[in-house]
Amino acid sequence: MLRAPLLSFLLPAVLAPAALCQSNQLFRPLYLSGRVVLEDGSPPPAPALVELRCADQRQPQYYTDKKGYFNFRVGGEPSRSVPDSQRTTPGAAVGASGSDRSFVSLTNCELEAALPGYSSSKIFLGRRSVFESPDVGTIVLRPVAKGAGSFVSMNTLAAPVDAKKAFERAEKELQEEKPNAKKAVKDLEKATADYPQFAAAWHLLGKVRLTENDANGARDAFEKAISTDPKFVVPLLSLARLELQTQRMAQASELAGRALKLAPGSGEANYYLAVAEMSLGNMTTAEAAIQAVHASNEAVRYPRTHFILGNILAQKGDVKTAASEFRKFLEAEPASRAADAVKAQLAEWEAGGLLK
Repeated sequence: MLRAPLLSFLLPAVLAPAALCQSNQLFRPLYLSGRVVLEDGSPPPAPALVELRCADQRQPQYYTDKKGYFNFRVGGEPSRSVPDSQRTTPGAAVGASGSDRSFVSLTNCELEAALPGYSSSKIFLGRRSVFESPDVGTIVLRPVAKGAGSFVSMNTLAAPVDAKKAFERAEKELQEEKPNAKKAVKDLEKATADYPQFAAAWHLLGKVRLTENDANGARDAFEKAISTDPKFVVPLLSLARLELQTQRMAQASELAGRALKLAPGSGEANYYLAVAEMSLGNMTTAEAAIQAVHASNEAVRYPRTHFILGNILAQKGDVKTAASEFRKFLEAEPASRAADAVKAQLAEWEAGGLLK
């Protein structure tokens, strides 16, 4: 019922970076600025990634600073903040070209922020001039998961002064246009040596090590972050993703399950659980995890759940519903590496009269 090559795209398709919309060569780049805050007006507990969404395409743009502010050139400029293994490089710069063109149409675009454990309000952009103020206003983050876990490590409050300073130096270094990862690693290693319970520093160290292609070092740092603060959800999610990338599905499933116990309803944890369980052949568990993602406020962030669910339904013989899920996947990820295989599968079903 399901073409064999389609399944071979499963893991690459669900873990690969999102495809980005490309723009024509432009001469006057568009800048956007604003602030991300929590409901009480305070800045986020960690840098939030500001994303541009156009026609359901997610385009990560820039991280907020410590006070929640952001200011970036739309597309074409990499983030200058915390390294993130999940981050996608922005596409071509967005702006206006020609001697008499000053406006950019962003009618179908909106800005939102991404931070584990939170849902984001949206700012609808519309038609903007490259000459007007770039300020677009404020994005508000609200907690999405309730439970015993936290998306911020409470151990940070007890860190001694020298350890905090080393951690802050690493954060500052990673905010540079061309961050020195080795320098950041040195400061983070000092922070964790001075204060072995510094879970946030262990977690950031793991993320930096990932950017240096040190998977084993990253795993060790994530595990230390988890052990030093068992209620800190974020390193569980980071390690679960790493285990998926290294094909350690049983470990990924276990970590995602632990994250869900601390943060019930977490879309990210359910997404990783679905990928792991699908790969392990546990279709019922994978389908339940996907349905949980779709029921959450984070559903729009995980369009590849439609690809996974389409595979599951196709194997169950529910071709019509599977086709619907595959079409949703293609709408959200038209340039995915799995797109051609999905289109071929749909064409085969249509030729066989299975979609009437």
